[in-house]
Amino acid sequence: MKPYDVKEVFKELYKPADTPHLIHIPQMAFCTVSGSGNPNDPEGSYKQAVELLYAVSYALREQMKRTVERQGFQGYVVPPLEGLWWQPGRQGYDMMQKETLHWISQIRLPDFVTADDFNRALQQVQLTKKCDPSLVQYRVYEEGLCVQIMHHGAFDDETASVLKMDEFIASEGYINDFSDLRHHHEIYLSNINRVVESRWKTILRHPIRRP
Repeated sequence: MKPYDVKEVFKELYKPADTPHLIHIPQMAFCTVSGSGNPNDPEGSYKQAVELLYAVSYALREQMKRTVERQGFQGYVVPPLEGLWWQPGRQGYDMMQKETLHWISQIRLPDFVTADDFNRALQQVQLTKKCDPSLVQYRVYEEGLCVQIMHHGAFDDETASVLKMDEFIASEGYINDFSDLRHHHEIYLSNINRVVESRWKTILRHPIRRP
C-alpha cells in the first residue's frame, strides 16, 4: 500500500505548470500559526511557528495511522509547508521589506482529519513536547479563483514569476484581488537545507477577480 499524499491526490494543486494559469482552489482545512516579522530571523517567531506546525502535524499523522489504514493507505505524507504573506495597507507585498511582513504559516490537513482529531493532536504535543501549542489553530477556508505558477529558484527572485502572473492576469481580463482575507500565497515543495537554491520549487498563487 502506498501512503496517502495530497500532492498525488490533488496534482492540479501541487504540480502546476511553469507558466501562469487559472485555478479554483476548493475549501480545505489547515493547521495554522499567524505572526509577523522577518522570516529569516533565526530567533524570530516565524521559525518557532514552523517548528510548532510540524510538531502538531507529525503528532496528528501518528494519531491517524489506523484511520488511514482502514481507507487502504499505509499512513500519509505530511503535506508541504505553505505561507500567506502580506503587509497591511499594501496591495500584494514587497518581498524585500521583510521586517514589515505579516504571515500565516500553515500545513494542509487531509480531508479525513476532523477538528476533534486536530484538538487531540494538540493535547498530545503539549504532553510529549512540553510546549504550549495554543498558537496553532484549525482553519477551514476556500481560496477561490486564483492564478498560480511554479517558481524555480530563490525566494528573493520571485519578482520575475510574479510579473508573468500579472501579465497573464491582465491578458485574461482579471485583476489581483488582495484583501484582508486574500493574500500572496506560497507552497514550499523543496527542502531548502538539502536542495541547491537554483533548484528550489515554490508554487505561487494570487487571488483574482473581474474588474
